[in-house]
Amino acid sequence: MSTSTFESSLDLVTDFLIERNRTLPDLPTRPSRESLDTALKALPTFLPESGWGTQRTIEHVLQNVVPGLWTGHAGNRYFGLVTGGVTEGAQLGDMIAGSLDESIQLNFPDSTIGLALEDRTCDLVLDLLGIPPDTFRGRTITTGATASNIVGLACARDSLLSNHPGLPRGWNVAEDGFPPQTLHPSGDPIPPVRVFCRKAHGSINKAAAVTGIGRRNVVDIPPGTDALKIGMDAYVLERELRETKGMGIGCIVVVGLGEVNTGFFAQDVHRIADICQKTGAWLHIDAAFGAFGSLLPGNEHLSSEMMRADSLTVDAHKWLHCPYDCALLYTRTSDSLSRSFGPSPNTAGPAYLAPSTISKDDNVAEDVQTLRDWHQSLPSPLNCGIENSRRNRALPLFTALVENGRDGYADIVRRNCDFANCIAKWLQDAQAGGEWYELVNGTTSPGERTVPLNIVLFRGKEGSRYPPSDPGSAARLVKAINETRRIFVTITSWDRVGAVRIAVSNWRTANGKSGVEASSELAEVKAVLTQVMREM
Repeated sequence: MSTSTFESSLDLVTDFLIERNRTLPDLPTRPSRESLDTALKALPTFLPESGWGTQRTIEHVLQNVVPGLWTGHAGNRYFGLVTGGVTEGAQLGDMIAGSLDESIQLNFPDSTIGLALEDRTCDLVLDLLGIPPDTFRGRTITTGATASNIVGLACARDSLLSNHPGLPRGWNVAEDGFPPQTLHPSGDPIPPVRVFCRKAHGSINKAAAVTGIGRRNVVDIPPGTDALKIGMDAYVLERELRETKGMGIGCIVVVGLGEVNTGFFAQDVHRIADICQKTGAWLHIDAAFGAFGSLLPGNEHLSSEMMRADSLTVDAHKWLHCPYDCALLYTRTSDSLSRSFGPSPNTAGPAYLAPSTISKDDNVAEDVQTLRDWHQSLPSPLNCGIENSRRNRALPLFTALVENGRDGYADIVRRNCDFANCIAKWLQDAQAGGEWYELVNGTTSPGERTVPLNIVLFRGKEGSRYPPSDPGSAARLVKAINETRRIFVTITSWDRVGAVRIAVSNWRTANGKSGVEASSELAEVKAVLTQVMREM
């Protein structure tokens, strides 16, 4: 491969990226069916005997593959899942990270500041959330909130069993495997660990499966008194924890900040944290996107609630607008991570995975030596998470953070939530969307937003073309909306009835000078939701 071939291919990619960045706000949300079929046909069935070379390959990808990929997934009218879209600085940071191709695996303080960059970036995220960095000295950057929840539950599992009164001191599943099975007087096996939650994200069940805790041992606590029954009944939780602990079972409590269908926050977090402290339970807070609700006026309490966690999940490819895939997991101490993911304490790790040390220099300035000592002290990432080697995810995250700053992120979160609020009000207006739709996640307290955060949950009314009494109506409604290719939404279920989610989390949405209420995106949402109800 010649330098000239690389440079000409790079020109093709650069031209594509510049044009895409310019036109993204106006692109359809997804490809046409014809584009998808054409792209499917263009995929080679067999690996070519002779490689195509750089330029032909890039031309093929841009001309034949890219047209079959999401056109507007990172755009301002994509409201599926919780998708932030990548900021310009973060995208460029990601390109630099890919070019450097640095593996963040070991601490090589004499060769790269990669690990120092990662640790400082984790500090910056905490600073954005109003959390002192020393609150969580264990930290790792993962592939997403699912991986963060897996890491968090693994740390919880091993911490609980290491202090289990019925096991040898320091028992560790990572080292010793699961303890011998004990039986209840009824003959049923007693699990070593249980997870208690309320309407937890599906990734908690996956984490329970992967860590060996078992999905069957994830217990949904009855609801408290909030209108949508999101929060758990603290009285029932305490009773369950005491009974479970009395059976010799370790207890993990998972609290969600920002329920994925409604955006509601768990209630009584401080009380739940106090209960966990009294009963010896591990508190894991899943704040994947809800963490950034703390940037809204009136939500400052979320910061102090997150500080009560033993482990904390925060997503970066949602409201931090970092490229996929990136999230963070924080724990109180780094020991809890190394206990589950580090080498065996009984044997030395592989010799080729030993970290290096900084050469001593007696002539260095004191402030520089302090920085070197801090850099040297950082644990190698392979001992703090699932992967032994991974890309430098911190670099695009760092560029996103310093590109936007605290005020920039606060503005994005405010705009997104204001946008969701405007949609919700339109859905409630009997002279507008309220003619056909009902809002499911509306708040009831006077003076509050119509919806609590950035998610709008709704369905068709009885008497509309998509009545909730028809089990297939929500799927048909979502299909009709998405086939317009003007906005994209996702389906869900609430109280066993189908519903539609609009999750507003893209930094481009309503980013113009006209403001949220006069934005073209809001007009488009209203137009599409009106069109699908009227067309025959």
